[in-house]
Amino acid sequence: AFSGSLPLSIAFAVGFERRTIRMRLPVVVAKFLSPVTLQDAAFAAKWESSAHQGSAVTVQSNEKWCNEQTLKALMTNGLHMGVVEGRASGTLAAAATLAGVGGREVLVELSLADAAAKRFSLAVRASDPTLRDGMEDLVSVILQSTRK
Repeated sequence: AFSGSLPLSIAFAVGFERRTIRMRLPVVVAKFLSPVTLQDAAFAAKWESSAHQGSAVTVQSNEKWCNEQTLKALMTNGLHMGVVEGRASGTLAAAATLAGVGGREVLVELSLADAAAKRFSLAVRASDPTLRDGMEDLVSVILQSTRK
């Protein structure tokens, strides 16, 4: 068992400049995302052209996440994603890019499939399969958490 989170140090060079990133474990993909602001039509176009589409998954959740404002706060504050405005009620879309890596996008679409049963439909698309899988896993784990 861990008594606290472990430190992680990543050293790399950009050109001739040495850089170091210090953080604490666990490190999740959201730590490296930058929000992207999109209108609904632009999001839809990116959604259709995403290279790694995957299938929507059903996620069993709890009462906490059935609130649209709470979900928006999760996307913007917790996952560092830009929430797409103009979506139908009950459907949330968000977009982000992988910081420092041009062209790496991740798109999330989340809809309350069954409010009474607290089940969501989660779909993630991205320019990279690892980024897509990592984001899907992260959002699924958060939605299933019972932590208040």
